[in-house]
Amino acid sequence: MDYSSKRVLPCRMSTTLAGHTALVTGAGRGMGRAISIELAKAGATVVLVARTQGEIDAVAQEINQAGGRAVAIAADVGSDAQIEASVKAAHAAVGDIDILVNNAGYSELGLISEQDPAIWWKQLEVGLRNPYTYSRLIVPMMRTKGWGRIINVSSIFGKIGNAYQTAYAAAKHGLIGFTRALAMELAKSNITVNAICPGYVRTSLSEKAMAQRSVLHNIPRDQLEKHALSLIPQGVITEPEEVAGAVLFLVSDAAKRITGEAMNISAGRVMH
Repeated sequence: MDYSSKRVLPCRMSTTLAGHTALVTGAGRGMGRAISIELAKAGATVVLVARTQGEIDAVAQEINQAGGRAVAIAADVGSDAQIEASVKAAHAAVGDIDILVNNAGYSELGLISEQDPAIWWKQLEVGLRNPYTYSRLIVPMMRTKGWGRIINVSSIFGKIGNAYQTAYAAAKHGLIGFTRALAMELAKSNITVNAICPGYVRTSLSEKAMAQRSVLHNIPRDQLEKHALSLIPQGVITEPEEVAGAVLFLVSDAAKRITGEAMNISAGRVMH
């Protein structure tokens, strides 16, 4: 076939995020830490947000010592006032933000008839309210820059549900709906909005859930993990760095026509 008369557009993944500034919530550990480091390696300035100052200070130090640039801002993402303060502090430190990763999450397992309603609702607060509030505050900056990427960290349980996690599953389902609606709202603004849906990832949150489930079922933890792995076609636990790679792809130029998606990163556990 003769391509000489056709306009061929290159399709390649840009790994350069120089000139871009990212804000990552829940950045002190697990997936948030890995995502922050990956974005910094690609050249982005990264604002690390989490409740524990010591954790994000350690991640910022790691990034800065490696030649990147990171700023650590402590905030409780369950508080609108602290979210707003963190965004103001970030803007004062690094200017307009054009990459937002809503990663902070919270989960407590329990029977719906027995779990404290305050704990149930707190999971929705963390899972939905803070992505909304950060997006509301940062989208105007993205519009000013004429470019933006929002990544919302949902879960495979935002697609299939999970016993004893009614609040967490409700929040993660809602986050996918929020992602799709906001993607449509911003589609003509050169701002993409996508969700990622991790499966069993090796983090402190998944370890906590496994320990709680062991107590609820009165089954040893190692047996529960063996059962969980049997449900995963690839038979592996996903590492936080593997999730970070998917985030890097979604903020790259190669993904500029991908918006409103909910990408599974579950080693085949969920395929829709």
